[in-house]
Amino acid sequence: MFWNRISPLYDFFENVYNHRVYAGTGRKVAEFIDSTDVVLECACGTGAITVCIAEKCRKLVATDFAAGMLRQAAKKCRKYDNVRFKRADITNIKCRDGRFDKVVAGNVIHLLPDPGKALTELERVVKPGGKIIIPTYINMSKSSAGVAVKFVELLGADFKKQFDLDSYKAFFEETGYQDVEYHVVDGRMPCAIAVITKKNVRKNLETERLILRRWEESDAEDLFKYAIDPDVGPIAGWPAHQSIEESRDVIKNVFNGKEAYAICLKEDGRAIGAIELKLNGHTDMTDRDDECELGYWLGKPFWGRGIMPEAVKEMLRHAFEDCGMQNVWCGFYEGNEKSRRVQEKTGFKYQWRSENVDVPLMHEKRTGHVNLMTKEDWNGIK
Repeated sequence: MFWNRISPLYDFFENVYNHRVYAGTGRKVAEFIDSTDVVLECACGTGAITVCIAEKCRKLVATDFAAGMLRQAAKKCRKYDNVRFKRADITNIKCRDGRFDKVVAGNVIHLLPDPGKALTELERVVKPGGKIIIPTYINMSKSSAGVAVKFVELLGADFKKQFDLDSYKAFFEETGYQDVEYHVVDGRMPCAIAVITKKNVRKNLETERLILRRWEESDAEDLFKYAIDPDVGPIAGWPAHQSIEESRDVIKNVFNGKEAYAICLKEDGRAIGAIELKLNGHTDMTDRDDECELGYWLGKPFWGRGIMPEAVKEMLRHAFEDCGMQNVWCGFYEGNEKSRRVQEKTGFKYQWRSENVDVPLMHEKRTGHVNLMTKEDWNGIK
């Protein structure tokens, strides 16, 4: 395989011929990476971009189809303990949907016979609202770049496409992508970086009586109606709301998670409670990406009607079948018998009791209890 053969010399060639762009591309890509991100890099090559991402992200899975390239990249990144390397095909990524915050595919689109298939896979594995970052040499933009391309082709490289900046933009437009950001790292062979943000489109969840949907600011009055009740929030660990403005602020800044839903009766669609899968980074119960925490509450007028168990069962289905979770954790504070019974009715298994648990919003400590639903248990009771 050509890329295996040249892997020991690849960095030398790039640094001698195109160092400014080769080094600058990784730094530019890293500007789009956040410290909490879990990132997939496809076609990582010898790791020139990988090292820059590793310095910024929480976790990185770096892949390439060429084992020789992976060995070079692993050497370059040996000081980072947040990087895992594996051989993978960019057109057939073995990963659940929505797994990553950011996906990077550097200098590979022009080598693929079916780049559209690769883009479909990249979009599949990135989370809604996440970014797909695609740096590609625009080797038709300068005559000096064309000479280098012909030399590499003589060595055995097979370029399926070649771009200048205009044709690179046209490629994404023809593939159906709109609102793409472009950034160019200039040099002997410039690199154009396309940044695509995956649209955050989320379907409502439904049960026989309920619709679980995204919170809207227009729900503030309904939220306040139930959150003002001192029997609702404090037992769950948050103080009763004091104003509609406070409720509106909670909708904007608390109920804004990827898997945060308003519980609504189908008969009128108005919010009567809240339910959420708190994903990794938003819960202290787990640090695994295939586990989450379930949280919920319901307005007092709707207690005792089986509404919360109905909502919880649908969220568990969604967690395991749609989100790829392996475990769902759930807890309650001592004395919250209604929450305890909901978890018992829906099949959670008791794990442990913790004393002196901080309840920061209430400025106190309590006894907490933790339950767990595994995917195996769910499959047995669904």
